Amino acid sequence: MERFKGKVVVVTGSTHRIGKGIAERFAREGASIVINGSHSTERVQQVVEEIKGDKVIGVQADVSSSDDVKRLFDETLKAFGTVDILVNNAGLVDTYGPFLDTNESKWDRIIGVNLRGVLLCAHRSAIIMRDHNHGGSIINISSVGAVRGHYNNVAYDATKGAVESATRSMSLDLASYQIRVNCVGPGATVGMDGRTEPPLIGWLPIPRAGTPDDVASMVAFLASDDASYITGQVFYVDGGMLAQLNTPRR
Repeated sequence: MERFKGKVVVVTGSTHRIGKGIAERFAREGASIVINGSHSTERVQQVVEEIKGDKVIGVQADVSSSDDVKRLFDETLKAFGTVDILVNNAGLVDTYGPFLDTNESKWDRIIGVNLRGVLLCAHRSAIIMRDHNHGGSIINISSVGAVRGHYNNVAYDATKGAVESATRSMSLDLASYQIRVNCVGPGATVGMDGRTEPPLIGWLPIPRAGTPDDVASMVAFLASDDASYITGQVFYVDGGMLAQLNTPRR
């Protein structure tokens, strides 16, 4: 199935875990893919070679930097001529620490990537979609931490709540341009390296960790024509985690 043949998809933070799984899903369905990571050009190019797709490029860029974001989309336009789908996946997740042990510098870094980066990339891609007059889809990756607090993760949870609010507001501003904006919130999701939080799994109504492909399936649906009347919504891919008030006894 090639639902996205002829479509150009930018996936930020796509060198590992969920982002890589999303990029792989779009590549399997025929899209042209832009792989992005912030750490090294070598890692980005490694993932480009691993993705099974005919049209894949990589751009090293820090989404918290407006200059880097400009370069990310300039290189996308140079290679493919447009942007049809943006998946705002880049985010700092290794940010655990008691609130009293954190500081302004740490907060600024988390906010810079998890919120500023979402806004910068969405703004740039929406301008391209508007100017090319073809509509498009923006999908922001949130977390169950947007609506349920994690211990020792105040700044992260705050950014994810803000991303969900931004999704709703962006969807209103962009609907007249046929640009849909939605949000996906993963729960306990195994990384590409097979790790997750083992004690958490037994608490889930569906007693397994989610996979990158579970999240990618929802993202691909929201980006597809099957979701053409869906915008401004948040969908949790969490095995039922948020449906329960208390953890069940087993």
